[in-house]
Amino acid sequence: MVMELLDFPNEILKEIAEWLWEEADLNALLRTNRRLYNLLDTYLYSHNLHRMELDEIWESNTALVKTADRSGPEATYRKALEAINARNTSRSKKLAERTLYRAMNDGQAYLIKIHLAVDDAFNPEKHPQINKTPFIRSCCQKKADIFWILVNSPLFDANAEGQDHSTPLMGACSYGHVEPVRFLLEHGANVNAQDDNGFTPLYNAAENGEVETLKLLVATGNLKLNVCTKGGATALWRANYLNRREATLFLAKQPGVDCYIGDRLGWSPIQLAVLNGDIELLKAMVEGGVDINYDPHDCGNTIVTFAAAQGCVEALKFLLGVPGAQVNPKPDISCWPLGVAAHQGHGRVIEVLLEYPDTIVDATDANGNTPLLITAHLGHEEATEALLSSGKLDINKKCSRGYTALGAAVEKQNVAVIRRLLAVPEIDPELRNDFDHTALDIAVRLGDVECAKALLECAEVANGSAVRFEDNPYEKAKAAGNTELEALLKPYYDRRIG
Repeated sequence: MVMELLDFPNEILKEIAEWLWEEADLNALLRTNRRLYNLLDTYLYSHNLHRMELDEIWESNTALVKTADRSGPEATYRKALEAINARNTSRSKKLAERTLYRAMNDGQAYLIKIHLAVDDAFNPEKHPQINKTPFIRSCCQKKADIFWILVNSPLFDANAEGQDHSTPLMGACSYGHVEPVRFLLEHGANVNAQDDNGFTPLYNAAENGEVETLKLLVATGNLKLNVCTKGGATALWRANYLNRREATLFLAKQPGVDCYIGDRLGWSPIQLAVLNGDIELLKAMVEGGVDINYDPHDCGNTIVTFAAAQGCVEALKFLLGVPGAQVNPKPDISCWPLGVAAHQGHGRVIEVLLEYPDTIVDATDANGNTPLLITAHLGHEEATEALLSSGKLDINKKCSRGYTALGAAVEKQNVAVIRRLLAVPEIDPELRNDFDHTALDIAVRLGDVECAKALLECAEVANGSAVRFEDNPYEKAKAAGNTELEALLKPYYDRRIG
């Protein structure tokens, strides 16, 4: 029977094979002898692909994928690719492409070489517009072996773009491949290319943290340092965020780098350096030429002001040591270092600022408020003490409404601050505001007995506004029906009559 089968012409034998659908039956026929194997071997691979295209078998069960997964044999892989060329269907071509990427991810360089030699997709004569995506992906591998294989193939294009407009240089920078980066730059790769997310080679290199890669990019001379991603982040911001220390310091030192560009939440690298007390990074930024007096909205909110507001003492000390640091408010501007430190009650920050020779302790905001008025108004006892201990201020200075620090403290009914202010010999507790009220008048208006007691401990008040004839505080307390305050003020009122 076997001899009779072998007597058939090859055409008939192939047709017989086509009627055998299950691969087990085909394999049995191929194993009959060498002639049938040689005749039908190629058909077996084509049949395998056909069944995959009909969804009768999974892609993972195709000869091509199984061979790749088992790392050979190479002859089988080559035959599977040749069958794909012969079928020339979109489904089989996609299978070849996906398998290629799997081989790249697994670092199977020998399989990549077979693709280049056999796969029609990489034949420039058959496909003048070769898909360069495999070359782009070769740059995004942990090892650069496959990159060097594809460099000498029709796939090489230093500025090839993927579907997301990513380029080979972006991929090489992502993995810190120094020599591939150097090679691509020497062959004209666009150093400032951006993908759909706004990522650039510099951004990817910063994310990876490889300083040698960053140096190569900077050395091109036309690198844009401050390009932002769609999320608003720069390369410097990303390196700092991921704690790529050497990369962060290197970028911070580059002339022209913008340390003030923040992410979508608004935090910039220089702000983060201040918050973290990162003096080394601040030094690098200053070395790179950062302007510490930069005021983006012309409202006084410089990085020195930011450090004062956040209570970052060590960062503030460093910034004050930079020549030209500005600490005093601009005209009609209410935001300046000493002012925000007073607002926040940062006593230690105030001490540091008062040690700086250029600091004007009685500088005022747009409403005429001095730092002392601010701390007294807000009841910041530690900050008030820091200001008073300096001995440099005018304790009786008034704001635009005529209030002194004492009047502001009474308005907020802060007895501790009132007593501290009254202990200063230069204080005048009888000064009136624009409403013609003394500090005692304010306490009576508020009906605050404790504030009134504190004020009456001062001889100038006890012998002044407490005993005056016109508009006496006792009469006001009596008219308001505040019996406790009335009882407190009655002796002073009676002394006036006596």
